[in-house]
Amino acid sequence: MPTQTYTPENLLAGGTQLVTETATILDGETLALGEIVGKVTATGKLKALNTEASDGTETPYGILAEAASPSGADGTSLVYLKGEFRINAVTSATSTPAAQKSNLRLLGIYLKDSVKA
Repeated sequence: MPTQTYTPENLLAGGTQLVTETATILDGETLALGEIVGKVTATGKLKALNTEASDGTETPYGILAEAASPSGADGTSLVYLKGEFRINAVTSATSTPAAQKSNLRLLGIYLKDSVKA
């Protein structure tokens, strides 16, 4: 019988109910677990948050629940729309999670500081 190993992602940070959806990721994107994503207004597809854009992706939509890198065609990935997350595990290529904290809070996404025991 094959064995499986569970490795926690250390992304989740609290007991708030999580809300997720399966979303379309634009072909050619390389997105990491915990990356803040935006939604292209014209297509409804997700890309990395880009604070310099004007296509809809300048506004946070959610946080990726799994890494995604579709190649040759659009792909799908699970995205968190609500929950509590460790700020140190959330990423963005064009901003910092701290800078997006208030924007994410409007979505029901709360970034928590890590607490050392």
